[in-house]
Amino acid sequence: MVMTQLERSKPVVVGIDGSQAAIDAATWAVAEAVSLGVPLRLVHVSAAKQARRPPAEDRPWDVERAESALYRAEMTIHDMGRPVQVETAIARACRLCADR
Repeated sequence: MVMTQLERSKPVVVGIDGSQAAIDAATWAVAEAVSLGVPLRLVHVSAAKQARRPPAEDRPWDVERAESALYRAEMTIHDMGRPVQVETAIARACRLCADR
């Protein structure tokens, strides 16, 4: 199968929730990202308590917990010494969207 340029640029994505299983998944995904020559994107998704609440009203500890989980995963990957570009993102899940 021949991959197009767009397909090659899509990152390998791993959900990070702060658990050891998420760290293990991220370290496993490093080899995949390196072999494909694409970035590794670590994503933490927080559940929205209210669908209409703007992101600026995030509780500080929710953001801090997400940043801490992503940092731990990123440092674990960095310590592996593999040539992989790591991207991180924090997203908010919309409960109304999930119910559809």
